[in-house]
Amino acid sequence: MRTSNGGLNWNTNTISGMYDIFMVRYLNASTVFACGQGGAVAKSTNGGLNWSVSYQGETYFNMLYCIQPLN
Repeated sequence: MRTSNGGLNWNTNTISGMYDIFMVRYLNASTVFACGQGGAVAKSTNGGLNWSVSYQGETYFNMLYCIQPLN
């Protein structure tokens, strides 16, 4: 879900190729990261409007629950 007015209205937003998203972290107002099932990591550079999946695959990151962008 995404809001652009402080939570007054919400829109459904999907990340193609990702399911079961476990965590979303904001680096700043524009750059957002999400991680989920299968070790998938996605990045948005426009505040969560559009996403690109940076990594997806079955590895030892199979259950990546947390991500912390540093800069």
